[in-house]
Amino acid sequence: MKHTEKVAWFLDQVCKQLNYSPEIRDILLTAAYFHDLGKLKQIEQLVRLFGIKVGDRILDVGTGTGILLPFLKKYAGPSGDIIALDIAEKMLAKAAEKFGPEFTYLHGAMEEVNLDPNSFDLVVCFQVFPHFYHPLKAFKNVFRILKPRG
Repeated sequence: MKHTEKVAWFLDQVCKQLNYSPEIRDILLTAAYFHDLGKLKQIEQLVRLFGIKVGDRILDVGTGTGILLPFLKKYAGPSGDIIALDIAEKMLAKAAEKFGPEFTYLHGAMEEVNLDPNSFDLVVCFQVFPHFYHPLKAFKNVFRILKPRG
C-alpha cells in the first residue's frame, strides 16, 4: 500500500469513528497533501471551509513558517486566539519573525504537547500528517484538547 493510500485509509477510519461526512474527509485529505503553497487563494478557500467563528481558539499543528496564521486570524478575528505549534524551533522563529506577537508560538510535538483538555475550538493539521512519528498518539491528543463538537 502506498503512503497516500495509508493516509487516506487512516482518515477514513478517523472520520467513521467521529461520524464526519465525506466532505470533511475530503477537506482533511486535501490538507494532508496540499503541496503547492504558492496558491494562497486556494489556501484561503480551504481555511474558509473550516467554519471558524469570531473568537475561536485555534491550534495550528506543524505551523512551520506560519502560512495559515493570517488566514486563521482573518476568520477568528481580533478576539480569536491562535497558537502556532511546531517541533522545529527554527520554523517557529521564522513564523514569529513574519507575524509577530499577534500569535502564541509553542515548541513541541503534537504527540507529546500537554495542553488543557477541551480547550480548543479547532485544531488544524495542515501538511503535517506525514511528519507525525506516532499519528494515532497525535490524533488522540488532538481529540483530547478539542472542545466537544470541535
